[in-house]
Amino acid sequence: MNFGNLDKLSRELRKRDDKDFKDGEVLQSILNLGYSKWRENEGWSYDDIVKWVSSEYGDFAALCILLGKYNYQVNNGGHTQYHDNCYTGNVKRGHFGGNESCETPLHDMMVRLFHRFGLHKSELGAKLYGVLCDFAVEEDDFEDDIFGHPVVLNANSLDNRYYEFCDEWVEHFGKVVTDAIGAVPAPSVEDSAAAIGG
Repeated sequence: MNFGNLDKLSRELRKRDDKDFKDGEVLQSILNLGYSKWRENEGWSYDDIVKWVSSEYGDFAALCILLGKYNYQVNNGGHTQYHDNCYTGNVKRGHFGGNESCETPLHDMMVRLFHRFGLHKSELGAKLYGVLCDFAVEEDDFEDDIFGHPVVLNANSLDNRYYEFCDEWVEHFGKVVTDAIGAVPAPSVEDSAAAIGG
């Protein structure tokens, strides 16, 4: 698989004092990189973080952020939480705090990148790709719904499908990410000297 030029991302991960990277958790280290930038920029949204990571380190790094957050949100509260907490993009906060938008630009970006990088070609990737492609949000037409926000179609079914293989998927994708970053040359002598103040 060709994930593009990962040199800059590799150098950044290697120079950071990140316990997860040192422990071989490269995917989590990429997420930490995004989170640290988010903390530095209080006014930024999740959209901003994904765009920043993409512009600084490439679309594969952005996909890592998107897939990592997807996994966390769905495992924590299902596909409904993933959308309601605005990780699908196009945030339109409602009266009760949920995402009132039916648009899902970050989710759609994740699906496109997943396909572009060929992740759908593995057995586990094909399963996840099916779940990702089946994700949809529509306006809730129930008049008695006090929340009045969009609903994720077939949320329980999507949740159950994902839960069947999510642990295997995360392990598989973690190896893909580690192999991709590990295949990049180690930092140059100049990078190493700069990192230690030389």
